[in-house]
Amino acid sequence: IAVSVKDYFEHMECALQNGYDAVFVATDDESILKVCKEKYGDKILYYKDTYRSENGVALHMKKGERKDNQYYLGWELLRDMYTLASCEGLISGLSQVSFCTQILKYAKEEEYQLVKMLDKGINVQRDQEKLNVYKEKLRKEGIKGNF
Repeated sequence: IAVSVKDYFEHMECALQNGYDAVFVATDDESILKVCKEKYGDKILYYKDTYRSENGVALHMKKGERKDNQYYLGWELLRDMYTLASCEGLISGLSQVSFCTQILKYAKEEEYQLVKMLDKGINVQRDQEKLNVYKEKLRKEGIKGNF
């Protein structure tokens, strides 16, 4: 079950009230970044030059307009991962990026002061309507596949 940006807020607020100066947000979704900036203002840190989706379609699913887009997507992901591994705390959903970030932190022989992994469980009943909406977004982007 997807974790929403609002699910993060209670943990972000707790971190900010307990000694953390700011929260680094690693996201490829422009709407998530916007909501975070509206709520926390200058307490939100992020890379301004990261390519982000503006329509909810995952960036790895669409062809970017910029030269060497796939290379830069990988580079931006690794940059976010190394930045997250340099933080004192980690608030994250269950993703390959968050798992790799923790491995990198461990490899540096460091530990997070705070780790909060948000997990709402596995969705055993697919919401077909939401799935169809996403498939339509992919079609509009010109993405073909068996999905």
